[in-house]
Amino acid sequence: KQFVGSCFVVLGLSACGGSVPTTTPSLSNGAVPLVNPSFDLTPDGSLAGWEANEHSRGKSFSFTADASNMVSAPASARINRYGDEAWGILRQTLPVKTVWIGKTARLSGSLKSEGADSFGAGLLLQTRTSGEDVLTYNHMSDRRLMGTQAWAKYSVEIKIPPQAFQFNLGIILEGGGTLWADDIQLEIID
Repeated sequence: KQFVGSCFVVLGLSACGGSVPTTTPSLSNGAVPLVNPSFDLTPDGSLAGWEANEHSRGKSFSFTADASNMVSAPASARINRYGDEAWGILRQTLPVKTVWIGKTARLSGSLKSEGADSFGAGLLLQTRTSGEDVLTYNHMSDRRLMGTQAWAKYSVEIKIPPQAFQFNLGIILEGGGTLWADDIQLEIID
């Protein structure tokens, strides 16, 4: 049994309808399973396992699954800005295991943009304390997607410090335009 977003999941079947992929983090090096990394469609159109956040008052970004523009089936995630807020984030959080301390976390995925302006779009990877303070981060700040870019694979890395309690990971659109993402993966490497 597990809660995923607003759905209750038992053996992969959700109370909100349909099948929802559920996973638990790996305890060793290698891939760390995420919930819904390829953005399966749900009956209500939500992106199960992903939390949408907006700067300040909200009502400026849409967060949807896009089955017509993807790298792999069934869909990609799409963030589109229609208002004036500064940024929109689609994220997951998961615990940092003790065996990962001192190692490197790598977040990768395929990204595409259309009309991205201001600070652009990219991947977001952070370690945080139990009090939600950011310890280490990489938001692709030095190589964000700007303007219109075709699908390409990107990655970011951070070292995992001793105080790390959880990962905050996902995608960010900081400004106008549209960002698509697909096949998000987290790995722990030496």
